[in-house]
Amino acid sequence: MKKSAFTMIELVFVIVVLGILAAVAVPRLAATRDDAEAVAALSSFKTAIKNIRSSVATQGTIPANLMTVVRITGNVVPLLQTVTVNVRGQNCAQAQIVGRILIVNTISTANNCAVFVNLPTGNIALDGQSINF
Repeated sequence: MKKSAFTMIELVFVIVVLGILAAVAVPRLAATRDDAEAVAALSSFKTAIKNIRSSVATQGTIPANLMTVVRITGNVVPLLQTVTVNVRGQNCAQAQIVGRILIVNTISTANNCAVFVNLPTGNIALDGQSINF
């Protein structure tokens, strides 16, 4: 009676192939996660800007503290008159109230901030509409 089994060389070959597949797949999955985090940060930033504009339209005045209007998320950090978005420790964009204007700036578009390349920047008149988000 003959036993059929895998030889050691066949098992090593299968392990090597699985290792190569894992080496290719893992970096791609990590990059996808980083991209998703950056897109979520951009979405949160745009929501923060909409919340500021909505608050001004509803209340008729600019909030003294943006922390009352903008929800803090893992990526969006409101301070008194400034909202900053950062992705993996890199500041990507900022919105700052100066008078009755909200100034939106792209700070960086490198690496994790690449998704911010097409972010509309410039002045938003809080009394009217200048930039649509």
